[in-house]
Amino acid sequence: AKLQELQTAHDMQLGLMPTSDPVISGFEISGLTKAADEVGGDFFDYVWLDEAKTRLGIAVADVSGKAMKAAMTAVLASGMVYRELGSRDTPKIILSKINKPLYAKTDKRIFTAMTFALVDSNTKTLTFSNAGQMLPLLKRKGQVQSLQVKGPRLPLGIVEDVAYEETRIQLESGDGVILYTDGIPEAMNEQQVMQAMSEFTKEAVQHDDMTLVVIRVQ
Repeated sequence: AKLQELQTAHDMQLGLMPTSDPVISGFEISGLTKAADEVGGDFFDYVWLDEAKTRLGIAVADVSGKAMKAAMTAVLASGMVYRELGSRDTPKIILSKINKPLYAKTDKRIFTAMTFALVDSNTKTLTFSNAGQMLPLLKRKGQVQSLQVKGPRLPLGIVEDVAYEETRIQLESGDGVILYTDGIPEAMNEQQVMQAMSEFTKEAVQHDDMTLVVIRVQ
């Protein structure tokens, strides 16, 4: 029965994931998550922050905690991301808004590391805020750099009120940005991440250890 429950939680969690890539002018965006044998708390999601579909919100999250609780928290957090549909808010506001109910409703030993990014096709910018997640990587003209985030980096659900900050960068044609969870082993350095990115296609094999969203600027 226990196994059955875990399978159900696992299916629910996988059911949250986008089944196709978002279509946004000037960008190619693709994501995948680990096909974990056990229920983990990784997920990613897309949400349109405006009706014209020029502002795409991208959440990449990793819930730490034991299987069932992590899966249920992921379901909860994903629902909160989706509630931002059409909200026109910016990433730092969205993370602060999601943090509060997660603090109120989840076990204190469970926390949700999340990057929330906003891709704007009108201005060709990426704005992101980071709650304890890995720093996004930018590949530009063959060089790789971590995108720094100002302000608190606390994961969601630990402290009731957190005023997150955000970073905004102007993108150039040919840029690649990766948002990912720390399921990538410590040993896997930036070059390997970039290799994963260059091999990353629509038919990408399921990596068994990470969640990854790749943004390519056309």
